[in-house]
Amino acid sequence: MSQNLHFNRPPKRAQTQSGNTTPISAPSTPLRTPNECPSVQNSPGTPLAFAPGHRRYRSGYEVQPKATPYKPYALNNPGTPTQGAFNLSKETSLEAINALDPWQYTELAVKAKLLPPDCAVHSFQVETSNIVLMRRTDTVVIAPTGYGKSLTWTLPLLACREGIFLVITPSTSLGQEGELLSQTDDISSLFIYGEQNSQQDFEAAASGEMMVLYVCPEMLESPSFARLLHSKSWRGHILAIYLDEAHLVHQTHSWRPSYSRIYQLRNILGNNIPLICLSATCPPLLHPDYKLINLGNFRPELSTMIVYMKHEIRSFNDIAFILPLGCLCHESPGFYFFARRIRRDTDTS
Repeated sequence: MSQNLHFNRPPKRAQTQSGNTTPISAPSTPLRTPNECPSVQNSPGTPLAFAPGHRRYRSGYEVQPKATPYKPYALNNPGTPTQGAFNLSKETSLEAINALDPWQYTELAVKAKLLPPDCAVHSFQVETSNIVLMRRTDTVVIAPTGYGKSLTWTLPLLACREGIFLVITPSTSLGQEGELLSQTDDISSLFIYGEQNSQQDFEAAASGEMMVLYVCPEMLESPSFARLLHSKSWRGHILAIYLDEAHLVHQTHSWRPSYSRIYQLRNILGNNIPLICLSATCPPLLHPDYKLINLGNFRPELSTMIVYMKHEIRSFNDIAFILPLGCLCHESPGFYFFARRIRRDTDTS
């Protein structure tokens, strides 16, 4: 895949979960259709994310930018103790294997209790899994949320009976959820993050022979994880690299620079390991050297709305029409918010 992955799409739309909920008061003005809402590209001014000296916020509070204290993806850094890469006693080089039929994948998924007995795998899951088995090419998969994209890394692992899948996930909550959902009688899973990165955890990741390994981009480029990446024997066990929520490569590069450096994995792992990009919302990438599996991202049950902020960011008053004061968690539907501070032409500061 190319270093510059270009995504050109509007902000991710709010997702409403089904279930019994207490009605929430509607906004004072009617919701506009997507065609009536101004896009980010058409909004006046320049996004503050690209302006020098702009403020950054996390959980509603301003945070100061921190310089990376190490060289990303480097095994050793100046001024730090020298460390060596993990050396596995068993070295291997995974070879391509023949594609499986849909019924074979369904049988494997049902046996591993990943699917109920009366269900079958989707055709895109079969196609993606076979691309991985045959180690054929990089792939972009666009499929709706909840359509089973995570099975594209468990199905080929069940078929191979060996190997490691490296899944790059954007958040701790998704990594923890994936660690639980990927665990079967035959497959082990591990999420390496700030609260689970001991020597024992890395040794478990290094010795895994049939494993799904989850990691966030920041941990992926750390010196601790470099002990795995720079291990020739460990690299030989990697079947594929999965980039979950792949649209974030473009959307978050201004405030999560680790996403803009993921391409450096190729310098370490080489070009023979397939890279699978997964997303529910991104359009096709502007690069020809990949396989595109596009199930579409039209979501008629979702709507997009852009609202300029009028209140102090820590007050959260700008979203009070969705989450009224005093509203309990179980009384409200689920939403996904994408927030970006945009400077208007009328700003004087």
